[in-house]
Amino acid sequence: MKVKFVAFIGILGIILFCPDSEAIPKGMPRELYAKYLPKIACYFKQQHCSLEDAYFKSQFPDIVGNECSKCDAKTKIKAREEMPIIQKFYPTKFRILLEKYVIPKVFDCLLYDGPCDKKITLFKEKLPFILKNHKCPGCSETVRFKIRERIIYLKRRHAKKWREIKNKYLH
Repeated sequence: MKVKFVAFIGILGIILFCPDSEAIPKGMPRELYAKYLPKIACYFKQQHCSLEDAYFKSQFPDIVGNECSKCDAKTKIKAREEMPIIQKFYPTKFRILLEKYVIPKVFDCLLYDGPCDKKITLFKEKLPFILKNHKCPGCSETVRFKIRERIIYLKRRHAKKWREIKNKYLH
């Protein structure tokens, strides 16, 4: 009984004194975990960023929202390597980064006529027709699928803002 109590206190101590520690994501090789843990901590402001990671973090909206269209060649290569790993092994954190860096720019573009990247511009152009007619003229199947995905995401995660967007583009 004493051993169980000591083990319990030890585990409780680890949880209380190391709140940022986390288990290696399932299926992630240790060397990959060692490489990505500081990057994830940087992206979430839990530790200092290297210059390269700080720059990558600053480009995150373009990387995710626009397939790195404004990035330099080195950042494009890094994005092609890192984004699938972050999405696969850290899906919750990826969604949080998306919400933090990309979604506000989407709302700024759609609701307040702020700056738009090329994907959001296309979405913005097609949205009135999609909402009124449930069709996307001149869209490929891939574009229709991505527009549907965006609409579903906004409806589920940002219902209030989606209603504002819908009201703006239906009238």
